Amino acid sequence: MSAVNATQGPQIAGVSTMEPPASIGRRVGAYVIDAVIAGLIGSVAAVGAVLLWLPLLAALGAGTSTKAAVQVSMLGLILALGGTVLSLAWTIIWALMQGGRGSVGMRLLKIRLIRRDLGTNIGFWRALGRMIVFGILASFIVGYFTPLFDRSGRRQGWHDMMVGAIMVDAPAFAEGLARAAALAAAPQTPEGPAPIEELNRDRAFGLPVARPTVPPLPGARGAGAGVAPAGSALPTAAVIADLPAHLAPRSGAPAPVPAPAPAGPGSVPGVTPMPGTIPASAPAPLAAAPQLELRWDDGTVVVVPQAAIFGRDPVASAEAARVTPKLTGALSLPVADESRSLSKTHFGAGIDRGGAWIVDLHSTNGTVLHRQGIPPRPLVPGELTGVLPGDVAVFGSRQVTFGVVGG
Repeated sequence: MSAVNATQGPQIAGVSTMEPPASIGRRVGAYVIDAVIAGLIGSVAAVGAVLLWLPLLAALGAGTSTKAAVQVSMLGLILALGGTVLSLAWTIIWALMQGGRGSVGMRLLKIRLIRRDLGTNIGFWRALGRMIVFGILASFIVGYFTPLFDRSGRRQGWHDMMVGAIMVDAPAFAEGLARAAALAAAPQTPEGPAPIEELNRDRAFGLPVARPTVPPLPGARGAGAGVAPAGSALPTAAVIADLPAHLAPRSGAPAPVPAPAPAGPGSVPGVTPMPGTIPASAPAPLAAAPQLELRWDDGTVVVVPQAAIFGRDPVASAEAARVTPKLTGALSLPVADESRSLSKTHFGAGIDRGGAWIVDLHSTNGTVLHRQGIPPRPLVPGELTGVLPGDVAVFGSRQVTFGVVGG
């Protein structure tokens, strides 16, 4: 868990602080307020332009003296130049405000722009670029409606996507920062990650208790890979058969039985070692490698030993491996999804020495990661994000809870 700072933004176990996006209504209201301010400042230049040319044209048309008209025109020239300078200054100030805590309209309606990847202010240059892109798109009318085209739920317009920005609710974002700072400052416990608690349907993201699971066979496909049949128990170790004939005691006079040796560190009390053998210390049990467990909202449980790709009809192609080498040789595990919330190839997940992780493979509906005490965070497509036991990933109307087994 890293500390919160002004340059990098809050990062807690790989998840940046992120709040749900601001509503369309408040975005429109903030834009109208800022546009009115810009219009009032621009009207100074417009009035100056009228005073600059209208008296001269009227005097020339009437054939009268233009001395008085020239005086009025000089006043108009001053207003036009002053208004132009004020308009340019306001544009720069507007970009600075949007890149920081928000413009006048944003502050009044309690929304603000942040970087989607870091959760920090977008800064002056990103804000200026966003304004330029919006101005170009708005000239074709379509620029005003692009936030409505975003199917991920982030309500990002094309100008937001160009600079990696998202408009969020300012009070909720501040609350998320406070929670992140409190968690970062909390004393760390030496124990490992907390085990997954039993979930139920009465709680948010509650799932039915999972059936016993077994590791999937290499190359297994299907959402049922790693799921034990209902009512079955985990496989038990094979029973050792009787001793082979060549190890059985030979016939004849029994050899004298030596006195039992003092119990060593590896000997078992009450058991006499076989003649001719040397008691050996009991071998330490080998720790099983940790595996990633995914509990789907329909009760399906999948265990991934290393990495897998999920979707309605996923393909473990070279393109996924180019997103991250961790997906090289990954399993392809299709997920039954009548709601079509998942893309054909939606996301990859796995576990290695660095811990468990998830990556959105440029899906249509996107992936939102939920963690207790942390605001939800939409994942950036193509970027690995660490997950902990109990984290929940949401894909439209589907969701899955992560856990770690073994190890």
